[in-house]
Amino acid sequence: MSLFKIGQERSREEIQEYLHATAWMPGETVHSTSKAGEGNMNVILRVSFFSGKSLILKQSRPYVNKFPSIPAPPERIETENAFYQLVRKHPELSDFMPRVIGFDRPNRILALEDLGEGSDYTFIYKKDSSWPLDLNRDALRFLSILHHLPVPEGYPSNLALRQLNAEHLFDFPYRTDHGFDLDKVQYGLEDLARPYREDLLLREAIKGLKKIYLGQGGRQLLHGDYFPGGWLQAGGGFKVIDPEFSFIGPAEYDLGIMMAHLFMARQDKNQVAGFCSAYDSPSGFSDTLCWQFCGMEIFRRLIGLAQLPVDLSLEEKASLLKQAYEWVTGSGQASGHFGESGVSKPVTS
Repeated sequence: MSLFKIGQERSREEIQEYLHATAWMPGETVHSTSKAGEGNMNVILRVSFFSGKSLILKQSRPYVNKFPSIPAPPERIETENAFYQLVRKHPELSDFMPRVIGFDRPNRILALEDLGEGSDYTFIYKKDSSWPLDLNRDALRFLSILHHLPVPEGYPSNLALRQLNAEHLFDFPYRTDHGFDLDKVQYGLEDLARPYREDLLLREAIKGLKKIYLGQGGRQLLHGDYFPGGWLQAGGGFKVIDPEFSFIGPAEYDLGIMMAHLFMARQDKNQVAGFCSAYDSPSGFSDTLCWQFCGMEIFRRLIGLAQLPVDLSLEEKASLLKQAYEWVTGSGQASGHFGESGVSKPVTS
């Protein structure tokens, strides 16, 4: 049985017929459809009704939407639905996320509340952007609550998607045969990246982090891709979307990823440490592991394929990569204390 594929190529009547069959929006008549967001991984469609109401349809296909030649596990939408269903039981978290209206498992379509027109937080990477005063408070509150939830039994391992993501996190930034010319991103970046690709200490530490990321011994429910592109200014405040990379894993991963993006938005080490002191870390939290994941994400974003709209000079990137190297390999001293366990030896295996 073939999928009912949503998308702007579908007529208003076809979408109307589909929604009538699902009974998600009884009595509503489709007025128009439009693209909702970039949809790097999935197809995302906003459906507007004559009543003024609207919803978001999100569909996962067996490939990456932005790059159809790259296969991707279609069951990722089931993990996203599982995350939303779990969060809805906790009002202090559900207020940060859109409400699930319905889930069509056979067609891999998730229907979500439309939070309205808004923007993500990638503007914070720009040099002259003003820093939202409530951003760190809300972003850290979400993680603090999430990481203290009881680990749910039977939660999807999401291993297939993690394996795909691991190539971008831990492999591609250190390869020379991927055909991606960093000088087309910023001239001089290729030369900047070369020594790190050849560094055996760094490669060994990254290998250890990959093993942790793909491991099955997780302790906390994670969002799995917690960065400004997945945060929205919409619906009256800070919102979180796109938990398709969610898994049960180490809390250090979510916070470390967030920290990396604060650095790439020109926040210095003392500012980041101060911001993250508001994070309520779970028992057994390792500051060192958190800094390692932070450094890993900086490498991934600056010399990997998953580039961001950062507004950084080559010199600023060089400084960030140097710090990231120290954090990942343990060759420097990270500042800031987020957990209860203190600073331990770097994790390299």
